[in-house]
Amino acid sequence: MIWLNGDFLETGALSTADRGFLLGDGLFETMLVVDGAPAFLTAHLKRLGEGLSALKLDVSIDNTALRNAIGKLAEAAGLAKGRAVARLTVSRGPGPRGLKFPSRDAAAPTVLLTIAPAQPPSSAVANVMISAYPRPMDSLAARHKTLNYLDNVMAANEAAEAGRDDAIMLNARGDAVCAAAANLFLLTDAGELATPLISDGALPGIVRSVLIDCAKRAGVKVTERSISEQEIRQLPLILTSSVTGLRRAAYEAADVWRVSQQALFDRLDNAYKQALEADIRTEKAS
Repeated sequence: MIWLNGDFLETGALSTADRGFLLGDGLFETMLVVDGAPAFLTAHLKRLGEGLSALKLDVSIDNTALRNAIGKLAEAAGLAKGRAVARLTVSRGPGPRGLKFPSRDAAAPTVLLTIAPAQPPSSAVANVMISAYPRPMDSLAARHKTLNYLDNVMAANEAAEAGRDDAIMLNARGDAVCAAAANLFLLTDAGELATPLISDGALPGIVRSVLIDCAKRAGVKVTERSISEQEIRQLPLILTSSVTGLRRAAYEAADVWRVSQQALFDRLDNAYKQALEADIRTEKAS
């Protein structure tokens, strides 16, 4: 079952003129679902709203309707218990040939919600490489989760072909910005966290923001700054994403995680899990 433009359907079809398919003219959000409840739904919809405004896409997503739709899809898919992943996709919808927006009168945006099982998060240290595919710094595709995701697609498959878990993407200056499928943090020798600047090309990730807040509450210093490729190669890394949460990583599986750094990761991971559980309780009570 899917949720397409407000209707629950066993199957559905998109127009061959849909600008999301033809031009990547749209946005998406990927949300962890736990026992039928979406995690950090308010934050996801806030980010989506900022993207819709930037793309001049006139769509309103009701929190309650979306929450209920996710729960119903989870139930229909046999995913009402445990972990699942929901994807909300919004495109400008069908339009005439060319790049110009459809007229306001003809605008008919597409809103699609799907759900699938989520793999359990891995406790193994992710083996990462440096991607040959650069991350743009100033484009809409860097600042928002647009349907133009080809750079990340190529980087992710580059890593898979090399037998790695993910690939670290650099911007035009050679600064590390993110992984293909995750935001990026590193642990410094001083026991502090550093994460790339949004202005360097990092996506304003939901779990990125949660981790920054958790770290500050735990008294761990967090710095948002440019990160060099050399640091990526030498220091322990943390990858964050909505589906996997926090995961340890290292360049070429280097043995860089010391006991003290592992202890700090465990503290941060526990703090994140507590924040996740609290949010899920709030969602279930809504």
